[in-house]
Amino acid sequence: MEPLSPTLRRLDNATLGDRASAALLEHIRAEQLQPGSSLPSEAKLTELLGVSRPVVREALRNLRGLGIIEIFNGRGAVVRELSPASLEVFFAHALQTIDNSLIDLMELRTGLECEAAALAAARHGAADAAELQRLVGEMREALGEAERYSRLDAELHVAIARAGGNPLYLHMVQSIRTAMQEASLRGMQLRVGREEIAAVQQMHEAIVGRIAARDSDGAFREMKRHMQMATEAFRRG
Repeated sequence: MEPLSPTLRRLDNATLGDRASAALLEHIRAEQLQPGSSLPSEAKLTELLGVSRPVVREALRNLRGLGIIEIFNGRGAVVRELSPASLEVFFAHALQTIDNSLIDLMELRTGLECEAAALAAARHGAADAAELQRLVGEMREALGEAERYSRLDAELHVAIARAGGNPLYLHMVQSIRTAMQEASLRGMQLRVGREEIAAVQQMHEAIVGRIAARDSDGAFREMKRHMQMATEAFRRG
């Protein structure tokens, strides 16, 4: 029987649950389904994919677990708003379980956040600039409070990504927010003496200063310097 949808085709018998999940993801992408759009019913998906209803349910559970869809009684599967929540859980777990994960995290952040800072310098608005100044001001007041400082540190990096105006950068940085906060706290614990801690704050203020001045190259450079310093602190342990 010919498929009723060009993006949903019958599957062979290998790893049906995963293949069905992949087929549904491709359907969402190819059909450009927006948040709030409904997927076909379980019965229709069973027919279109040529698999049993339990396989369809497994695929839907997989997508729900990834935060891509939500399942409602009486309405079925609906595409969700893009959310960093699932990745955030992954990165927080990785930080606790993967060897050398702090260094791996800093390598990821260096590639991601230097460009985010450059974009923020080029694109930020007045409200963004005010928020960044507010956060570095609160961080200055919280220098003696490691947990509060770490929370504000993570908030600042998210705010920088938001100021860049690229939703994908923002979602990626939001997805590592918990991991960033834990890494910041660990970094504060590794630094002894007020001078080292003050140097961290000065770097954050330098980043925000370059962003406020619309100096993209300078913002990139200051963020990279900050990331390199943090990475070296973790290497020293």
